Order: sequence, then structure tokens, then C-alpha cells
Amino acid sequence: MHKRVMYERGRASVHQCLTCESQAEDWTWNTTCEDFLLGVGAKNRPNLTKYCLHVEHYAPKCTACHMIFDKVSIS
Repeated sequence: MHKRVMYERGRASVHQCLTCESQAEDWTWNTTCEDFLLGVGAKNRPNLTKYCLHVEHYAPKCTACHMIFDKVSIS
């Protein structure tokens, strides 16, 4: 999905982080889309990684803010 967002919106690194205004490095799913899917892990086993197919639900973030956001949204 990250490649799809990049093709439609460009590299995250050309944007500022939505949270701290540093240079962004990643596209981060904002978790607001109710039409989410679960990722596939090793040997096609489902894992708990949620994502959606809607490009507009991804925001540019620096790696530090992305990691903090993921920890808070998973808890």
C-alpha cells in the first residue's frame, strides 16, 4: 500500500511530518477508515497489521512520529 500512496501522492520525504513538521519519511495510515484489511504474515497467516486501500487515509510522518503513532493507536 505504501507504494500505491507514493505513486499517487509522491514520496513522503518531499512533505513535512504532519505531527512535528520535520521532514517526513513514511506514509502513515491514520486508522480512521472503517473499511480496513488485515495484513498477511509469514506463510499467508493473518497478522494484526491493519491498513486500508484508500490513499486519502495516509499522512506523511517522520519515522519517530510514525512509531509513536503506531504504539498509541495499537494500545
